[in-house]
Amino acid sequence: MRLPESIAAVVGGLPYAREDIGMSGAGVLVYEDFVLKIRPEGGHDTSDTQVLRFLEGLLPVPKVIA
Repeated sequence: MRLPESIAAVVGGLPYAREDIGMSGAGVLVYEDFVLKIRPEGGHDTSDTQVLRFLEGLLPVPKVIA
């Protein structure tokens, strides 16, 4: 799988596991310290990303990096 350079710089060659549970249709890679959710090219921000960004600083939620 080819990742954008900005994402590849973060995940590098780190080991991960694929997660196939969920209904978003996105690919999900689980790393030791974070989760990478991959939407199809041209996909838009989903409500879960918007909610995480809204709650950042208000509650302990995962940080959206890119």
